[in-house]
Amino acid sequence: VRMSGLGDVASAIAKGVMGDGGNSQPVDPNQSLLQRSQHPTVLMFHVGFKIAALLIYLFGAVFSSSFVFSFVVVVLLLAFDFWTVKNVSGRLLVGLRWWNEVKEDGTN
Repeated sequence: VRMSGLGDVASAIAKGVMGDGGNSQPVDPNQSLLQRSQHPTVLMFHVGFKIAALLIYLFGAVFSSSFVFSFVVVVLLLAFDFWTVKNVSGRLLVGLRWWNEVKEDGTN
């Protein structure tokens, strides 16, 4: 799929050939996002820490009467989420890296 503008990107997404790690395979609309993912465990942790932190933040009073305990749990969950996004899901799901390899001739 050749991309030259936003219209081309939108049509490629509508056809289901983008967002799959560059494989450009048609996407079956009957499959869930978890089934289509090449790394479903990473995807579950990527979303799970965010949802867990949000639920504890919203409904923390149900689990504990201590605001401090709820706050500490939310901060820990968000720290786990940051680490997961930076080191695991960022690398596996979208190919991000936090380092740069420079060759002897000065190119990357």
